[in-house]
Amino acid sequence: MIRRVFFDADVLIAGSASTTGASFLLLQLAELYFFEGITCRQVVEECTRNLTRKIPQALPLFKQILAASLIVVDDPAAATVHSHAGMAHAKDLPILTEAIEQKADVLVTFNVRHFHPSQDLGLFIATPGDLLTLLRHQLAEL
Repeated sequence: MIRRVFFDADVLIAGSASTTGASFLLLQLAELYFFEGITCRQVVEECTRNLTRKIPQALPLFKQILAASLIVVDDPAAATVHSHAGMAHAKDLPILTEAIEQKADVLVTFNVRHFHPSQDLGLFIATPGDLLTLLRHQLAEL
């Protein structure tokens, strides 16, 4: 059962820019406590910077999403990030590290190919659509 989902910036941006896609639906599920939605400060800063530059009209919804759907945690320590070297692109390694540190079941991102954690960590990397499919299957089994 999926209990904790770590959100990458691209998913938060997509969910803030459009209320009709899988990203927004996942954020709604987190708001309803279907699972715990988590992200880190680095992701929030990246989203704020990109939305301000590219889609400023989405900033108010992004702020609502942060308040209602997500727990925002601190960024990982540099030593912890280095201990996971090779499991993600350098830019994305802090994101992967914090998802691991937060004991997330899933890291949801559109950049699945950027992440390749060790199988023994038990962290599933999924696109929003893939995660919704997985959640549907889990619900059907209940």
